[in-house]
Amino acid sequence: GGWAANYREALIADFGPGGFQRYGGAGGSDAAVALAQPPLVTGLEEASAQAFTQAQVDLVRPAGGLAPGAKWRDGGISWTPETAMFAFAAAGLGDTASAERWLNWLNEHRTAAGALPEKVTAEGAPASVAPLAWTCSLVILALAELRSHQP
Repeated sequence: GGWAANYREALIADFGPGGFQRYGGAGGSDAAVALAQPPLVTGLEEASAQAFTQAQVDLVRPAGGLAPGAKWRDGGISWTPETAMFAFAAAGLGDTASAERWLNWLNEHRTAAGALPEKVTAEGAPASVAPLAWTCSLVILALAELRSHQP
């Protein structure tokens, strides 16, 4: 019961039939599906698992990171916040291999100063190099979540 159950039911009713696309039943895969996974949201795993898995294919860019959406302006840019969201969600789902893959990708695409840029070009170079607090925060959350699953 309560608001959490109502939230889950509304997400499943509005986004489930269309495969958790950007606009419910249209718009293609969207990075927001990562936010509907544990540890942030529980109880949607069965309904959204396929969309979460598919998004990791649909959103991948030439350098190996992820875009905000399948129909997002391309340009080959990978976005670090979205990639970090998938690392966090994969960790929350207990998918250590995927979480580590995304975290390793982020680590390999830091700036010369060691910061996580906002974007990575199709060639793999940092772009919009000012560090983003939410990318950094999501990386820390993913690492903490991975640690919580260790024996």
